Amino acid sequence: MSDRDPAPGPLDQAVHDLLVDALRPYGAAAEVSLHLIPGSRLWVSAITPHRTSAAPLSVGIESPSDATGADVAFTITVAHTWLEVDGLDEPMTWLRQLAQAVYAGQLQETGFTSASAVRIHTVAGLVEGGAWQLPLVRRWLPRRRFTTYAPASPPLR
Repeated sequence: MSDRDPAPGPLDQAVHDLLVDALRPYGAAAEVSLHLIPGSRLWVSAITPHRTSAAPLSVGIESPSDATGADVAFTITVAHTWLEVDGLDEPMTWLRQLAQAVYAGQLQETGFTSASAVRIHTVAGLVEGGAWQLPLVRRWLPRRRFTTYAPASPPLR
């Protein structure tokens, strides 16, 4: 980080803290970092599990009203799949549920790593994103299932 790079904002830190808090039941199961994407103003919290069979999670947040968290948009990468999510009524609650499901291994990725889609089973329902795939074609594409971040998965709340 150079002297000209912006410091993480309050929402960047709130997202980072939320992801770390959701990871607590798994102990020291992952490396956690908060870093600035070069050439942008986007801070990303990256959670990289120690188990190679678990899915990494990276989250950045953008908001026109950084101090309040209104109208946020998440930039998320789960395993090899990138998605943007906005228009949520309770974005931080949604993000916690998503993180808990990823940490618990409740997801499946379909397709090739350069054009993949993900299905994440949260306590609030199914979250799908990534590359668009026809249902019939999806059956023939490679699938990747992921495990929990730790050997004993705590129950989802």
